[in-house]
Amino acid sequence: MKSWLALSRAIALGITVCTASGIQAQRSTCCEDSSCAMPAQRVAEELKKVLDLLPTAPTNEKDTRAALQSFWLKNPKEYSQLRHRYKQLRKLEKSNTHEDIGVCIKKYLGEPSRAWLPELAKVWDTRVVKPSSSQFREGTHRQYELGWGGSNFGRENESASINARAMFSYTFGRCKGERRHIGGHWRVLGGPDWLYEQRVSSIGAVFRLEYRVDDWNSDFGSIGAFKVFPEYRLTDLHQWVGVGGGLEVHRIGVWLSYNRRLANDDYSVRIGLQCRLNIKTKPDERP
Repeated sequence: MKSWLALSRAIALGITVCTASGIQAQRSTCCEDSSCAMPAQRVAEELKKVLDLLPTAPTNEKDTRAALQSFWLKNPKEYSQLRHRYKQLRKLEKSNTHEDIGVCIKKYLGEPSRAWLPELAKVWDTRVVKPSSSQFREGTHRQYELGWGGSNFGRENESASINARAMFSYTFGRCKGERRHIGGHWRVLGGPDWLYEQRVSSIGAVFRLEYRVDDWNSDFGSIGAFKVFPEYRLTDLHQWVGVGGGLEVHRIGVWLSYNRRLANDDYSVRIGLQCRLNIKTKPDERP
């Protein structure tokens, strides 16, 4: 009987010790648990190095975006580091079992860096809406181009060339969706064209169809738009067909085109600059 009694006491004592240990483990905070505190401290210290470069944290989303945009323009490398460190912090919070890891991270961040966390969450933790291209805004425009290049490279009639164009264009808006007047895909253009090539000057008409392939975006909006196009040039002597592509940033752009004469195998390659001016466009629509 005594042996059974001793065994029962040992089992009861073991259960009590395990229960107490479990309760103590449950009550331990992230900062008290080295397996949580060490990675939290490492991530916080790396994030703090970049946050210390920022001014005092704003108190609303509009000012936060303005401060981040200014920081991005002046310090693009440090801005990329800030995004990377913030993603590391969010990844650690999701993977760790301690619900209070955020409290521990703020402790290591200290003031005033910790004040930036809720402001960064307003900007980066919300659903990201892809900015629409303002370059392809529905309406009519004037587009001026100046190009230079050469023709028939490696042949006896190889020649440099230069051309100038003044075209009218119409950009189509999107068929549906919010802000449908912004971010269209199609544009038609036409107008007079002057070309000097092989010591001959000619004046004709050019027609083009442009298609917006994609946008060049940042965290703060659309920077530019990539486009491709076929074109047709007609003069009293020759007909040309061509294809090309380009990049538009605000009102200016660059392009590259390859053109071929229909009557023979003459060809030309040109690069150029463009400037686009609005005549009448649809107003911006806010969602």
